[in-house]
Amino acid sequence: MKEQLSPLSSVIECALKFAIFAAAFAGVYLQAVIDGGFFKPKIYLYFTIISNTDIALLILVMLPVRIAEILSKRQIMPRWLYTLKYLFTSALFTTMVVAFAVLAPAIRSIDYILTPKNLLAHLLAPLFATLDFLLFDKGYVVKKYSVLQSLILPGVFSLVTLLLYVKRVYYTNGTNYPYFFFDYRSLGWFTLSLHRPGTFWWLLMVSGITMLSAWILLKMKRLCGRWRNVFIVYR
Repeated sequence: MKEQLSPLSSVIECALKFAIFAAAFAGVYLQAVIDGGFFKPKIYLYFTIISNTDIALLILVMLPVRIAEILSKRQIMPRWLYTLKYLFTSALFTTMVVAFAVLAPAIRSIDYILTPKNLLAHLLAPLFATLDFLLFDKGYVVKKYSVLQSLILPGVFSLVTLLLYVKRVYYTNGTNYPYFFFDYRSLGWFTLSLHRPGTFWWLLMVSGITMLSAWILLKMKRLCGRWRNVFIVYR
């Protein structure tokens, strides 16, 4: 017989999914207010905004389907939605790691780090998405190439960003790059410097962080699978 969550666990799952949407939407909204509104295209050129928007839109689809599954006691959710959920969760998890481990030390502004929009988009939405993925997304099956899948979204983002940089498209921050390490005109491509390495080395480092973050996420997923009954109650 297919496992069914207890009523309490089902409520927790749905509440967690709603929390993902609320945190991601609020983080994007607060940033949009600063940058001129939801309909200003340039706010969607930042990886943080893109990943939060992606997960919020996906949850709008997944939550009603998941509620229908709970009520009907049958599987409705297609597996490709779980794959998308993993890609977006991995992107958010990496965003959290990069924001607090790489960008925060460079910014050196505790006031900015603790702003509501930063905490919502870089901390709460990633944490909620990670917990939901670990505890409830049984539809995603970890595979040998799952770690490499985590590079898809950052890879596409980097290529588009570099193209916009070449075209000298300016962002809401007043520069023509979203994050300082894309500024290869100032940093150079292959500059070897402890304090100002070139863009290539930054992208290589971020790729390494992305894969390491995905590996940690998937490792936790496997561990949660083994100890799932400790956290989740079934009927």
